[in-house]
Amino acid sequence: MSAASTTLRFAPYGDRALLAPIEHVPQARRGALLRHLRGLPHVLDAYLTAKHALVLAPDPETARALPREREIPSDLAPAEEGAGPTHHTLALAWDGPDLDEAAARTGLTREALARALMAPTYTASFLGFRPGFAYLDGVPLALRLPRRDQVRPRVPANTFALGGPYAGVYPCASPGGFWLLATAVGVTLFEREGPRAGPLLRVGDQVRFVEAR
Repeated sequence: MSAASTTLRFAPYGDRALLAPIEHVPQARRGALLRHLRGLPHVLDAYLTAKHALVLAPDPETARALPREREIPSDLAPAEEGAGPTHHTLALAWDGPDLDEAAARTGLTREALARALMAPTYTASFLGFRPGFAYLDGVPLALRLPRRDQVRPRVPANTFALGGPYAGVYPCASPGGFWLLATAVGVTLFEREGPRAGPLLRVGDQVRFVEAR
């Protein structure tokens, strides 16, 4: 492996896909990595999780012919890939039903916990669970809480929540096991149709939170 590249080593995953570990790829490069994989010849689509990249081929024969190792340049440029990460600022109303309990667990007041969670810049590590749900990396170690023991059958849309090392904002009403701390106001996380259809937050995007006024 050269100093100017990162090697991804793929293994078959079903009959149409290949899977490679990506824990050695920095979070800041994952948006460019995803765009790079999606632009490769004979790749129908690509997806990222916290630890893996998956490339999907149109048929089993094409999947068998895809290289098992790929050198990914370290200097992937946003202009080369079509678009760089987008920076978002989302406003939060700190009205979540778990805010007081979460504050107690971290040894903070609810106001101090809110300030601490608004301090970092978060990175959208990967999308999943629901269309438009971005797992946001960057929660300070002292504020990380394990997922709740019981899953709520319905979490309202636009709820800001914590679970393990991630923060996230639920794009639609759905079950959920995260700690519900706030509500994102004045924003739509997922457009189902129209010219802006798709997720607001994409892999590699940067997110800051501010207090709603």
